[in-house]
Amino acid sequence: MERSGKRIAFVLGGMTFGGAERVISILANHYAAMGWRVDIITMLKPECDFELDPSIRHLHLGGSARASRLLRVLWMPTWLLRLRRYLNKERPDALVSFAARINCMSLGMALTLPAKKRPRLIVSERNDPMKDTRTALVRRLTEQLYPRADRIVFQTTHAMNCFSEKVRKKGVIVPNPVDAKVPRADVPAKKIVAVGKLMRQKNHALLLDAFARLKEEFPGHTLRIYGDGVLREELQERIRSLGLEGRAVLEGWRTDVAEQIADAELFVLPSNYEGLSNALMEALAMGLPCVSTNCAGAEDLIEDGVNGRVVPVGDPDALTAAMRELLSDPASARRMGEMARRKSASFAAGPILERWDGMVSGRG
Repeated sequence: MERSGKRIAFVLGGMTFGGAERVISILANHYAAMGWRVDIITMLKPECDFELDPSIRHLHLGGSARASRLLRVLWMPTWLLRLRRYLNKERPDALVSFAARINCMSLGMALTLPAKKRPRLIVSERNDPMKDTRTALVRRLTEQLYPRADRIVFQTTHAMNCFSEKVRKKGVIVPNPVDAKVPRADVPAKKIVAVGKLMRQKNHALLLDAFARLKEEFPGHTLRIYGDGVLREELQERIRSLGLEGRAVLEGWRTDVAEQIADAELFVLPSNYEGLSNALMEALAMGLPCVSTNCAGAEDLIEDGVNGRVVPVGDPDALTAAMRELLSDPASARRMGEMARRKSASFAAGPILERWDGMVSGRG
C-alpha cells in the first residue's frame, strides 16, 4: 500500500499481553491499513505479543519492566532524551500516549518543542486513577500537563470525574474497541474462565476461594485462568491448599484466548479495580454469561441481572452466590449472554475507531 505521508506514534510501557496493549495493537493496525506510517514506542518491554502490520515500526527506548523503582527513575533522563530526539527527527502528525506516568513524560517532551513542530497530543487514562499506584508527584503532573494536551481519552465517567474541571474540559469518554470474531460455542463445556494478569489488582485469589466453595456442588466443572504475572507461584500454592489441583488451572498467556474461552459456561472478572476491562468487554461481546465485581467500568457494561451479574469488590460470599446462580440455571445464563452480545454493539470496533480518527485529525 502506498503510504499517505502522515505519521502517528504510540507511546506506552510495552506490548506484551494486556488490555491497553491490545487497544494499541488495534489502533496501530487501523492506521497502518489507512496508509499512515505507524511507530510504537515502548519504554519497559522490547517484546511484542500482538500481530502487527509489517509496516509498523516498534522502537524500544531501553529499560526493563523487571527494574526496581530506583532504576526506572535513573532511566528516566534517557527515556526523555530519546523520546525528544524521536519527535525532532520524525515529526509525527499525532502522538498518542497511554498510562499516567508515560503520559506525563510524552507531554513534557512534546511541549518543549516549538509549537509548529508539535504533533497533535492525545493522552489516555487506562486505569482507575483513585486506586492505581501513581504517586502524589504524578497526580500533580497530570493536573498541570493534561490540560495542554489536545485530547484526553477516558474509558469511563468515573475516571474523568477523578480530575479537575480544567482537565475534564479536554476529556472525552471513549470505550475500548472490541472486535469479537469468535462467538460463544453452541454447546458450552463445564468450564469457568477468567482472563487477566496474575497481579493483586486482578484478585484471582478471590475467584479461587469462590470456586473452592462450589467444587462439591459442581464436581464436573473446571476453572481456567488465562494470564501470567508475578503471582503465579503464589496462586499455584493457593490452588494446592484449597484442594483444587486438576480442577483449577493457570493456563498462562495464549494467543488464541478467544477460541479457548468460547465454550465456557461462565466468565468471571474478580478484580479489585480496573480502568475498563478489555477481557470483560470481549467476553460480553462473545455472548458469554459474565459475573464481575463492581470495579470501575463494570456497571457501565453490565446491568445486573439483565446481561450479567455484578457483585461487590472483595466479597467472596456474593461472588460465590452469583456464580452458583448462573451455573445452576443454564437457560437464564444463556439469556443473559445473548443480551450481553446485543448490548455490546455500543463498543464495536468500527464506531470507536471513527471516534479516534476524529481526535487524531483534530475533528473531534
